[in-house]
Amino acid sequence: MLNFQLMRNFSSQNVLFECVNDPLKTIGVIKELELLGIQVVLLITDYQMPQLNGDQLVNQIKQKFPLIKCVLLSGQANDTILLEMKNEKRIDAFVMKPWHEEELIKLVEKYLN
Repeated sequence: MLNFQLMRNFSSQNVLFECVNDPLKTIGVIKELELLGIQVVLLITDYQMPQLNGDQLVNQIKQKFPLIKCVLLSGQANDTILLEMKNEKRIDAFVMKPWHEEELIKLVEKYLN
């Protein structure tokens, strides 16, 4: 659903959305895109994922790519973890599931501009 909404709202702009189903492959995909000259500016990730959670993924991303903005999606967010992630500037925004498409699009626009 996320990819569909993003593609629908940004199809006419010079924006590439890359979806990765395996969080362990995310860093490799970012490196490949950078080798192609594509600047990755935003990561949108779920909190609940197989193999590692959103907090772990964001930590890895921020260590290697500190300029990438990170948005966390969750339907069952742990307030303590969220507060810690925000205070330590690991995430730039949090979106509660189910999200409202218009709000998500405005948030993405903010980070793409």
